[in-house]
Amino acid sequence: EKTTRDMARPGTMYRVRGDPLPGSLLWIKERDVTVQSLLGALPLPRSSLVSYVVRARGTAPAVALDELCTTDGSLYHGRLALAGDRIVMQHAVWGEMTMDPGQVRYFSRASDRIRWLHTLQGKFEPGSALLGRPSAPELVAYRPGGLASPCKQAVRIQPASVVNYSIPAAAGAWVFQATIAPRPSNAGDVLLQMRSDNRELLQRTLSPASKPEAVELSLPAGKSLEVIVAYGERLALPAAVDLCDPIVREAK
Repeated sequence: EKTTRDMARPGTMYRVRGDPLPGSLLWIKERDVTVQSLLGALPLPRSSLVSYVVRARGTAPAVALDELCTTDGSLYHGRLALAGDRIVMQHAVWGEMTMDPGQVRYFSRASDRIRWLHTLQGKFEPGSALLGRPSAPELVAYRPGGLASPCKQAVRIQPASVVNYSIPAAAGAWVFQATIAPRPSNAGDVLLQMRSDNRELLQRTLSPASKPEAVELSLPAGKSLEVIVAYGERLALPAAVDLCDPIVREAK
């Protein structure tokens, strides 16, 4: 489903059917997303959701939060610390959460100089796909296959898609950093192009057998990163590009 201009209320989950649901995100799993609403914690199938508005358009988050992903795929944001050999997170809803290292798939510390790609303000423009319309970019919380080593998270983009990410304003430039790879189950080829400030930064053709490639691209501050994904010569489904562990960081 496509987002519309009226889907802009902060702290609100917009659904394919039903009224918008105010509440805060508790966790994101492979098949559902849980929202803390006035009715309690509600797990919602991902297929029934359109979008969740974290904050008003054009505003920056008040506080950067650490991220923790558990082995069952749950994703939490808060403040991380160590207590002996255990990991402790201070969570806005659940309070103090204490976990053994074996329960944690990965964690990452927040930094104003480093932003996950999916946290940037973005605009998704779907085109005409082989079947219907492409889905919005999908955040894969853990990508265990297809790489020499697993990645913490990946942004998966289907062909016939254009996504524009706003680069933060700063005194200097930023760097986009990721490993690009075909989706592990790909049957068709995909074309990936990245542009910024009317300049082409990268163009690749990815077949199902293409090896992952680590890339670093310089980005001008206050501009946008345009990610264009199209079908390749071999037209077959499934087909998608995975941007593995994609971040933008301040240039040194």
